[in-house]
Amino acid sequence: MSAKQRLFTSDSSSFEEIRGEGFLYVDKTEYIHNLLTTKGSKNWFLARPRRFGKTMFIDTLEQLFLGNAYLFNNLYIHSKGYDFEPYPVLRLNMARRADSTDALNSSIIFHLSEIAAKQELALKSQNPGDALEGLIYDFQKKYDNQRVVVLIDEYDKPILDHINKPDLAMEIRDTLRDFYVALKNVEKNLHFVFVTGISKFAKTAIHSALNNLKDITHLPLYAGICGFTKTELIDNFYPLFDNILSVLVNSGILKKGDDHNILVNSILDKYNGYSWDGETKILNPYSINNCFSDNKLDNYWWDTGPPLLLEHAMSQNPTDYLEPNWSNLLVDDVDKTEIGDLRPVSVLFQTGYLTIDTITTKTTDIIKSDGSKSVKSNTYYSLKIPNDEVLGSYKSGLFKNIFPLLSDWGVKVSCRDNITNSIKAKNATELTEIFQAQLARIPYTQHSDRTKMWKYEPKLGEFFFQAVFLSFLDGLGLRVIPEPMSSRGRSDIDIFLDENIYVIFELKYIPKEIKEDMLPENIYKNMDKKADEAIAQVFKTLQDKKYKNQASQVLVAGLVVYDKDIVYIKFANNMPHCKNWLRLKH
Repeated sequence: MSAKQRLFTSDSSSFEEIRGEGFLYVDKTEYIHNLLTTKGSKNWFLARPRRFGKTMFIDTLEQLFLGNAYLFNNLYIHSKGYDFEPYPVLRLNMARRADSTDALNSSIIFHLSEIAAKQELALKSQNPGDALEGLIYDFQKKYDNQRVVVLIDEYDKPILDHINKPDLAMEIRDTLRDFYVALKNVEKNLHFVFVTGISKFAKTAIHSALNNLKDITHLPLYAGICGFTKTELIDNFYPLFDNILSVLVNSGILKKGDDHNILVNSILDKYNGYSWDGETKILNPYSINNCFSDNKLDNYWWDTGPPLLLEHAMSQNPTDYLEPNWSNLLVDDVDKTEIGDLRPVSVLFQTGYLTIDTITTKTTDIIKSDGSKSVKSNTYYSLKIPNDEVLGSYKSGLFKNIFPLLSDWGVKVSCRDNITNSIKAKNATELTEIFQAQLARIPYTQHSDRTKMWKYEPKLGEFFFQAVFLSFLDGLGLRVIPEPMSSRGRSDIDIFLDENIYVIFELKYIPKEIKEDMLPENIYKNMDKKADEAIAQVFKTLQDKKYKNQASQVLVAGLVVYDKDIVYIKFANNMPHCKNWLRLKH
């Protein structure tokens, strides 16, 4: 493959442009071949998070059904002898921004009018559903009675745009239902239908409008339909490995002598882990393209902005989102979304902040009243945060929603300056007082149940307080870097200050011990020991080396939280100035 063919674009969803201009394309046409050769099915539905290649897949389908065979040379479907017979294609982009149902109807009519005009046709109705139905009839008539292909991208976008206004969202949902149900009247005139979205809203009629609409979201056969597998990463991006490896070594993210295997593992840690079947692991395509374009391991996906669905849900019940793991969930807990009743687990999964870890099937023997036995089977999902990119973004960006809940104090600029000055002076006393004041503002109701659980799972306590401190520091306007990686691991919180000073915090959590002999002095010694462990961990994993080419000074500190509101900070190579251990109680 030539150098030009190894170029790629990170901001185009045009299959025609990518293939026509020789950009790198990861072949997904095997999945199209599977769709077309599945007997008895012609109507398909796929849910994936934003920026995951749904529009690109829709565009690929459009070019295939238009009969543009030259774009598919050397791809899987071409090798299978597909005939590329052209069909009339009606592609609907439902990313329609409208502030009322009337505005939505007008926007849909305008969109249909544009489609009709390109075919030298005219709409026969100003009612969206009737207009769609009539347009499909006219398409078929114009193309010698050839059945029509309908491609619908982002079917749920008008609802998601107003998810923070439940009454309006429901009205828009009902309007879309009346629009989509028109497809049912013309189903015999349709050759193929493919629908994409982020969520599975009930009562939108997209499923009921089409008989046998096949949901392939969780089917193992289509697990890799969007995004890249590890094999696809290596097979397609390998010629770019040397360049990005060199840049990452020079910047201190990787160390001299690291090879392609370590590079691949670093990329996998950062961007891999998404799964919709519990087996196949997928890399985020948007992040991968930007990673190789910039030669950086940055948080690209988060930078596109969190979806309104998630922002709204978190703003309503922010502390419901403070636990990192969910297990033993039924499929409806994961997949279904109801306007006005947004459940944390379904919102996080559908927006890409949680993914499937494992799927298990459990059977139960049922004894009926007549003494006969039957077996009931249920499928359970365990979810997890997919990778480092999402984990860091989740903790830093999403927890801005709980910042107003946790802090209502003072002028941020003054606090930010106090933090900056105390860090530069390695004044752990002042820095500890600032951090501890923040924890003191967390309502006790947020701790009552969690601290009992943290006693047995301290990592969950660490997750909680890391999120609190990240949101706190980020909310003050400090440049916070969550969980940045080195060649041997990652730290919890890094801060970049002016004068090219970097501060690395490693956080440890100690649950409260219920022992009569646990005196304050002993707790203090335990916290000091934990702080030393945290500092040693930073040096062991070479976290202090990753900024060697860009920092004038690198400071390392252990940050320890005991129970729910006692903070202890210790800087490396410096005795702690912490007095707060005197407040400890057993």
